[in-house]
Amino acid sequence: TLREVLEEAGMKLAPTPARALLSLLWRRLRIRMRGLRIRERNATQIAPEELMRIDACWAVSVGLSQVDPIQGADFQARHLLLALHAGEPYRVARALALEAGHASTAGARARPRVQKLLSTAREIAERLNHPHALAMSDLNAGAASYFEGRFHESIGLFETAEQTLRERCTGVAWELNTVQLYALRTLFFLGWLRELERRAPAFLKDARERGDLYAETHLRTRISYIRWLMTDEPEKAREDLREAMERWSHRGFHLQHFWEWVGQVEIALYEGDAATACALVEKSWKALKRSMLLRVQMARILAWHLRGRSAVAAGGPGALAVAEHDAHRIEKEDAAWSKPLGLSLRAGVSCGRQQREEASSLLARAEAGFHSADMALFAAAARRARGLLMGGGEGRALVDGADDWMFRQTIRRPDRMAAMLVPGGWWRDAAASAEGPRS
Repeated sequence: TLREVLEEAGMKLAPTPARALLSLLWRRLRIRMRGLRIRERNATQIAPEELMRIDACWAVSVGLSQVDPIQGADFQARHLLLALHAGEPYRVARALALEAGHASTAGARARPRVQKLLSTAREIAERLNHPHALAMSDLNAGAASYFEGRFHESIGLFETAEQTLRERCTGVAWELNTVQLYALRTLFFLGWLRELERRAPAFLKDARERGDLYAETHLRTRISYIRWLMTDEPEKAREDLREAMERWSHRGFHLQHFWEWVGQVEIALYEGDAATACALVEKSWKALKRSMLLRVQMARILAWHLRGRSAVAAGGPGALAVAEHDAHRIEKEDAAWSKPLGLSLRAGVSCGRQQREEASSLLARAEAGFHSADMALFAAAARRARGLLMGGGEGRALVDGADDWMFRQTIRRPDRMAAMLVPGGWWRDAAASAEGPRS
C-alpha cells in the first residue's frame, strides 16, 4: 500500500536496508548543510501536491519507524526536508519533533542536535497552540530520554503526551500505541513491574478490540512475555510469542522479530537453558546485522548484552571470552545506563574464571550503577548475585532483601528472574540449595 501511495507522489521505498541507510545519510547531510531556517507560509499558499508529498512522507515514516527503523528514518529525513521547504508551521513542528525522535536512537552523543530539534519544535508548537504538535514534542522528548537511558524522566514525558493525545486530539491511534509501548518498556527498565502489570492488560484488550495487529504484536513480543515470567510460566511466555508472530510478516527482520528474539533468549535464560539461549543468539545474529537495527544504540547494547548473558550462562573459556568482548563493547558505548550492564557481564566472566573477589567488586559497582540509572530490577538482580557469591549471614541478608523487593513487584521466582538478568557461576553454586519460591 505504501509503495502505491509513494508511486503516485513520485517516490519509492529503498529496496534493501543498506540502500535505505545510504539514502538516510545523504538526506541528513543535506539537512545539516541547509539548516532549520524556514519562511513560514499558510497551507493555502502551498500547492496541494506539495502538501500531499509531505503528508505521504509523514505516513511512511510513522508507519515504518517501529517496524523497519532505517526505512522509517529515511522517509523522516525526506519529510523534514520537504516540510522545511514548504514552511507550513504545523508540518514543520511535526517533522522537527519526529526527526528528534529518530536522531535520538544514536544515544547521548546525538543529544546537542536532538535538543536543538526539540526546542525548535516546541517553540513552534506552543506558538501555534496546536495539540498534536505539542503531543509530538512531548512524545519524542520522551523517546530521546528513553534512548539515552534517562528512564525516570521519559516516563513523565510519555504520560504528558498521552494525556494531550487523549484529551485534545483525534485520529491518533499510532501516536497512542507508540507512547504506551514506550512507556511500558520504560516501566520494565525502571523495575516498576506492578505498574506494568496494571497497565498492560487494558492496552492489549483495547488493541484486540480495535483489530490493531501492529499494537497487539508489538505488545506481545516486547512486553507480554515478561508478565508470564513474573508469574513463573515460561511455557505460556513462549506460546504467547509464537502466537503473536504467526500473524506477522516473515520477510525481513523487523523490530518485531528483534523483540521476539530477545524474548525467546530471555525465556531460555530464565529456564536455565544456556545451550538453547546460545543457539537462538547464533541463529538470528546474521539477520540482525543485515537489518541495520544495530545502528540503533539501544538495540546493539541490548543485543550484545543478550549474547553476553547467554555466553556467561553457558560458561567455558570460549564463551567467557565472547562475554568479556561484549562487555567491553557495551562499556565503550559510554551510556550511563549501559555501563552497569557491562560491569555485570564482567562479574560473570570473573566468577567463571574463579576470580570471586573481583566478581564481587564488579557486582557492587554494577548495582550502584543500576541504582544511579534508576534500573531497580537490574539492581536487585545484581544485589542477589552478590549475596550468593558472598555467602554467610551477610550474603543471605542481601539475597533476602533482593527477593523481598522482587516479591513486592509480583515476581514469583526471584531466583530465576535474577539469573536471567545477571547470570553467573554463583547460580550454579546455589543450585544445591534447591532454591524455590518463598511465600
